[in-house]
Amino acid sequence: MKLVRVRITSFRSVKEPVTLNVDPKITVLIGANDHGKTNLLEAIRALNKDRGLKADDENWDLIGQDKLRVDFDFVLDESEISQLREILNPPDAEKKNTEKAGEEDQALPPMIEPPRLVTFSVQGPGDTVGVLDKEDAIPDAAANLLLKFLPRVEIFTSSTTQITDGVNLAQVEDPSQEFMQGIFRYAGIWETRKSLFAQNPASAKRLEKASEEFTRKIRAEWVQGEDLTFKFQHAGTNGNQIELLIRDPAVSDRFVRPSERSSGFSAFFQLKMRLLARTEANPAYSYLYLFDEPGTSLHPSGQVNLQRVFERLSEADQVIYATHSLFMINHNRPERNRVISKGTGGTKIDQKPYLKNWRAVRDSLGLIFAGNFFIADTTLLVEGESDAMYLGALLAAFDRAEFIDVDLNLFSVQWPGNSRDFEPMARLMLEEGRTVVSLVDGDKSGSEVNKKLEKLNAQLVAGRVQGRTPVSTLQIERNQSIEDLLPLREKYLEAVLDATEELIVGGYRELADGVVMDRPTLLAQLSRDKGNETLGRHVEKVASDWFKVKDRSKKEGISKLAIARNYCAQLETTDLKSRPGVALPDMLRTLVGRLALDTKVSKKAVFEASEARH
Repeated sequence: MKLVRVRITSFRSVKEPVTLNVDPKITVLIGANDHGKTNLLEAIRALNKDRGLKADDENWDLIGQDKLRVDFDFVLDESEISQLREILNPPDAEKKNTEKAGEEDQALPPMIEPPRLVTFSVQGPGDTVGVLDKEDAIPDAAANLLLKFLPRVEIFTSSTTQITDGVNLAQVEDPSQEFMQGIFRYAGIWETRKSLFAQNPASAKRLEKASEEFTRKIRAEWVQGEDLTFKFQHAGTNGNQIELLIRDPAVSDRFVRPSERSSGFSAFFQLKMRLLARTEANPAYSYLYLFDEPGTSLHPSGQVNLQRVFERLSEADQVIYATHSLFMINHNRPERNRVISKGTGGTKIDQKPYLKNWRAVRDSLGLIFAGNFFIADTTLLVEGESDAMYLGALLAAFDRAEFIDVDLNLFSVQWPGNSRDFEPMARLMLEEGRTVVSLVDGDKSGSEVNKKLEKLNAQLVAGRVQGRTPVSTLQIERNQSIEDLLPLREKYLEAVLDATEELIVGGYRELADGVVMDRPTLLAQLSRDKGNETLGRHVEKVASDWFKVKDRSKKEGISKLAIARNYCAQLETTDLKSRPGVALPDMLRTLVGRLALDTKVSKKAVFEASEARH
């Protein structure tokens, strides 16, 4: 029996009726916090007779309107249909019908064919699941059989319980010790546990075999544990405790305790062991596993591996999990993903978020599936790769110094690669639904880029290009580049000298005859009046005379990217707020206004974070 649909009405944050289409194997609920993902999982858990619906499940705006209900549509497999067919067409009834047909020479009545789609329903506070039979066509015996076919729903939340390293017999049998119960079951010593809490040759040998079995299973199922060896041993008084230790190749002098491992290790262990303990303690026809924000403490590679664990679980039982992690989204099977959002009408479900370039997923989590993962709603396009580094560092530095208040988590700076690709890159960003702002130098090249963007904007207004708003264009003042906007110019010039030393020490370049690596002398040369040149161009010309070349016509300066790397490293450790005379450049102030980024405590963020579950 496979769950194919859940129809929910007036349940917690679900105000207007919604339908959740369920994948035969794995369904992923994607969405920001407080949008209703957990509520949907709780609605599914109402399928259990020991859960049902409760008075406080009713949507606050609809209390007393008798609308609270959850309907479940299941598809039966061939074995279940065959069993149901036997109940609907019992052999004795068939015999009586045959005798009657022979006596009266009448044809047998047609065999009753079981339905392939069956609906179960929970209606109102206090109700538990029952077969929805509008026409009373399903006899009680068939209804009871269908109820036996129902999977048991088990929900697992992100647990913060401290991992236990060892237990005695009373502790391991305590219902709250689900984690350690799973450990014992996984090692195959749960059934014989009572004989293990006294140290003797037989119990020691049994723990040795359990250690081997536990290690084998973990290595097979968890790539991050493939180098670990696990050991059960007696502890306490006469072995009245059993503890679990880990041999880690990275630690040569001692065993490591599970409680000493990382939060990622803890997250995986708790999930795996609790799953085993729960299902073995509650045997059922099948299971429907619900996971609320699984793997939140795992490294991205661990989260990907957790998806593989779910894939194995789904071979026998269905899995539904809620997440807001980029790495828990199913990229291989986009049809499994659902986007959960909440507005004035309550929680809503987008069943096909992979349409329109994953727009719903991107809007929900601030990502796209073309290019980089970590892309947000607003993108700044710049002319050079070093410009992208400078602007990201500048916005972060001025934000730290409280000159501005911007949330940079949903913001990206992109360098198209060259001026020819600037307009096509802007077009691509617009088609993905992003707000696009451009910043170019105050030279001829920058002016040419702006002319192309103006043509693109004209096409956008005419409806020939997809996008929400035109590209907002900014051009630095004439004869200036991004380097002219940098605060603490002395640090920029020091970054030039740092990059120079890297080239010389690394053996990539040689100083020209007569040039000495004397920082004060070279700094004085960089500090000369630059005239009508941009600061970046001025530095490039001055520095090009420092290096030995075979052909004077092929002189080259220092990589702008190398200079930017050194400057940004210094800026990251500098408190602009404490430096006298530092102010936010007018161009950056204008840029921040054009970007219109949310503040770190924007009204929207505060509202969503403070919303109650209803």
